[in-house]
Amino acid sequence: MKVAVVIGARPQFIKACAVSKVISNDYPDVEEIIIHTGQHYDSNMSDIFFRDLGIPQPKYNLGINQGRHAELTGRIMNKLEPILENESPDWVLVYGDTDSTLAAALTAAKLHQKVVHVEAGLRSFNKFMPEEINRVVTDHVATLNFCPTANATINLKNEGLSNIMNDGFLVPFDADCQDLTGIANINTPLVINVGDVMYDVLLLFRDIAIQKSTAVEEHKLSDVKYAIATIHREENTANITALTYLTDKIAALSENIPVVMPVHPRTEKFLRQHSKWNNLKESPTIVIVPPLSYLDMIRFMSSASVVITDSGGLQKEAFFLGIPCLTVRAETEWIETVSSGRNLIVGNKPEDLWNSYKTIIAGHNSLSATPAFFGDGRAADRIVQILYQSK
Repeated sequence: MKVAVVIGARPQFIKACAVSKVISNDYPDVEEIIIHTGQHYDSNMSDIFFRDLGIPQPKYNLGINQGRHAELTGRIMNKLEPILENESPDWVLVYGDTDSTLAAALTAAKLHQKVVHVEAGLRSFNKFMPEEINRVVTDHVATLNFCPTANATINLKNEGLSNIMNDGFLVPFDADCQDLTGIANINTPLVINVGDVMYDVLLLFRDIAIQKSTAVEEHKLSDVKYAIATIHREENTANITALTYLTDKIAALSENIPVVMPVHPRTEKFLRQHSKWNNLKESPTIVIVPPLSYLDMIRFMSSASVVITDSGGLQKEAFFLGIPCLTVRAETEWIETVSSGRNLIVGNKPEDLWNSYKTIIAGHNSLSATPAFFGDGRAADRIVQILYQSK
């Protein structure tokens, strides 16, 4: 069996790690072809993840990392099409909701190759988000939609996808399960709740991160309560008024609790363009760091008092680690984190992050064990098994 895996951005490298490990450890007759679109090309956003997480080196690197959404998507499709034609994989596997995801899904579908979407069925119900368009279209051209939660399968059912395994509940993992050949095809896509591959990865690397990363110690935060904050989504970075507002609120919060802030290249670019970068960098209580490796980010998060973010992935990782989260967006795809009381949506124009911090801390301290919304840490095992048995 041959699987072409198309990835291009930091969250996809993390998700791909879990599936790649299962293939290399348990399926020696499966050929995995990694195709890197180049969407994230900076060493801190790309190379370091391949090295730290043990992802196989890409067979192809398309080197496409600049341009507006349509331009980026079109250029990826143009370069990807002859590769997929030549490789003729059994499956084309895509992750998440980036322009790389959409470009690969459309290219494969036009070639009548079977698309696998990992992290399918998520919805913010906000079509002003480019990610929402990407994920909706990808779900509807995919042959296999692997969902991370039961709510994600419900979203797809509501959109007319009726071929749903196990009524949307987490499918059992059974190495000797029935032959699945032909169960999914282009005309009747199959929806399966396998759990969340990011939970798999966190379970694989959490202890390693805590043992090996020295990031917290290097910044003299070992015995300090601190927040960690990230801002990268287009809705918050492309509008300098919104971005300045958020960074000002984070600076105000830092007067009460130190803030570690890994700065995305796009965020830094916009701040510099509008002469706002020095205001943030010169704050005595904000620790500005470059984009972090996965291990360093997990280490920082595991010791933080709160995570402040517009990242979907960090919302989940905070949930997995038992760390309260403030989400600086108007909505989230990860509604389970909110309904459980572990994530508070404060919007991208929060009045006062310090009061929100006190609210989430007080509520979080009263909660019991973390619910198992995201599976049991064997999502990747299920994914590869199903691909193998339905090829």
